[in-house]
Amino acid sequence: MKFLILSIVLMTASVQSYGSAGCGFGSEEELKSESRYFVQSFSNLNELNLTYRSTGLSSDGKKQRVAQIRKRSFELQSLNAKKHHDKIEKLVLKVLEQFRGHEFLKPLVNEGLLQADISEKNCDISIACTTAEAFAVSFNKELLNELYLKMGPSQFEFVLRGIVGHEIGHYVADLIISVDTKNSKIADYKADWLKYHLLVDAIGMQLTGYSTLDFSNALSIYENLGDIPDRLKCLRVLTSN
Repeated sequence: MKFLILSIVLMTASVQSYGSAGCGFGSEEELKSESRYFVQSFSNLNELNLTYRSTGLSSDGKKQRVAQIRKRSFELQSLNAKKHHDKIEKLVLKVLEQFRGHEFLKPLVNEGLLQADISEKNCDISIACTTAEAFAVSFNKELLNELYLKMGPSQFEFVLRGIVGHEIGHYVADLIISVDTKNSKIADYKADWLKYHLLVDAIGMQLTGYSTLDFSNALSIYENLGDIPDRLKCLRVLTSN
């Protein structure tokens, strides 16, 4: 079964060496162990740093920003509840609701976040992307339609789980990185986008249950897009160790 996960992070620099050291992880198990740490740490969060992408805000500014995020999320929730959805949109909402029931994602769900934002204007060339304005998962409706026509309903739903797991992986990674100042590895993720994005991939695997091999096969469909060639080489190196 073929499926895809499109990256929203584009790298301009390439990795010179694709040994495990050049990928930031010594082995597949190290990558998976780190992703488990992030997912578990995320599930234990009592408070979310929803303003981590907004720097220089005063205390009142942060409160206002959080209120705006919650308002936009509520608007998306209300829109999705009222709108007459076509079959593709229904599958998107079904898959996202499955994730919203995941025990590890309760910190986001309890805040009313992780809503779907479906529009022809979303995400430029990507099928899905994150939306910090509402901590939602945004989808490009036109690209979703194209994917559905290529794959049919059953395979399309499988693809969606991978896409959503990857995008939510960004939130999990970013929120932990913003608060876990005691972890000596955090600086590496901030400085090394390839290592960061491999971590996001692995968090997506944790949330979806995909194997590294499945994920590599998914990425290989778009092996010339953005940073995917670098990630593919690293995943292959790590699984071969």
